[in-house]
Amino acid sequence: MATKISRRRIMATEIKSGSDEVVKIPDLNEDVVIIILSKLPVKSLMRFKCVCKSWYSLISSPILVAMHFNDRNRHKNYLAFVGGGRIITSLSIPFLSYHTMQISSSLSQQFDDAHFIGLCNGLLCVVVNELTFCIINPATKESKVLKEPNMPFESPSYGFAFDSKANDYKLVRATIQKTEVLTLKSNSWRSILMTDHSIRVMQEVRTLVDLWSNAVMKNTLHWIGLRSRVKTKVIVAFDLVHEEFREIKIPDQPNSSDLLSTVRHHCFVFQDCLSITISYGLHPDRKIEVWVMKEYGVEGSWTKQYCFSTSTHDLSVQKIFSFIRLGTNGDWPFRSSNDPLTLSSAFSTKESFFDNIKLHPDLGGRTINYTETLVPIDRKEEDQYLFGW
Repeated sequence: MATKISRRRIMATEIKSGSDEVVKIPDLNEDVVIIILSKLPVKSLMRFKCVCKSWYSLISSPILVAMHFNDRNRHKNYLAFVGGGRIITSLSIPFLSYHTMQISSSLSQQFDDAHFIGLCNGLLCVVVNELTFCIINPATKESKVLKEPNMPFESPSYGFAFDSKANDYKLVRATIQKTEVLTLKSNSWRSILMTDHSIRVMQEVRTLVDLWSNAVMKNTLHWIGLRSRVKTKVIVAFDLVHEEFREIKIPDQPNSSDLLSTVRHHCFVFQDCLSITISYGLHPDRKIEVWVMKEYGVEGSWTKQYCFSTSTHDLSVQKIFSFIRLGTNGDWPFRSSNDPLTLSSAFSTKESFFDNIKLHPDLGGRTINYTETLVPIDRKEEDQYLFGW
């Protein structure tokens, strides 16, 4: 059950104005105070925690944390860029404000010899030197180093998400031979017991292509997997609740041998649906298809939503962020039309820029939406956070 907060009334307070006139602040019901506080930015709420013990308890309560989290429209949203792949020497995560068009100096994260693992409810997960896992809330500055697992025998893929049934966060380290799970409350690793179905799924997969699961929905992680017997790719899904693997077939792939190019796939969530981009072709006429699974788990519901073409093969998200960071007063490196959407060196508005960049994660890195939250890393066993999605 969620922690209950007594319906007290905040006593009237007398303060002096600049002219020494005494001003009386009226009584406020605690429910009203919670609603008011839920509309404030994280930075202000962290300062208000220092007012008194009752305010510290109130702002830390699961009720206010959940209200603040679910009230997304009242908080500043950011676009975060995660660069690099499996081979990386340093990790820099800049956060670009949609409203100010500036990189946030307070949120941005920098790590050496690190990989990004995932984002969930405002919490970032990274791994340093393969074994040191860290959970960070960039907004509250809270962080935690997790228990180190054993060294993996092969290159693993990762996933970080909230298991709503267990009311806990799970960190998953998956390989073809072995999959391990760490729960945040226990801070301990355990190997999952593979069911017959999970074994059959993983036997058909040669490797997981993605370093981390960028598509998390329905209590499930998703990675792109390369099948063993034929050179095709599938979506490998891991159910966090039942801790079981399953396979999701992707739309028919273009014939890469005819195109003389590598076909690339990226899995993500778009418009609350499991989605995939398929990019193929040669410069200067490379194509990117965006497919959306209209009904989750139903392979027949795959629908081609967009088709991009790009003539700027060397365009990367990193260059775009550098472009923004320099404060260039000019056009933006994207153009869009209703059908089809076109990605090129032509220029467009800021709004079209964001729409297109989120649709196309094949530009040298991944982009994710980030909203500041009060979500704590450590909490009591009985605390329930009713997050809305």
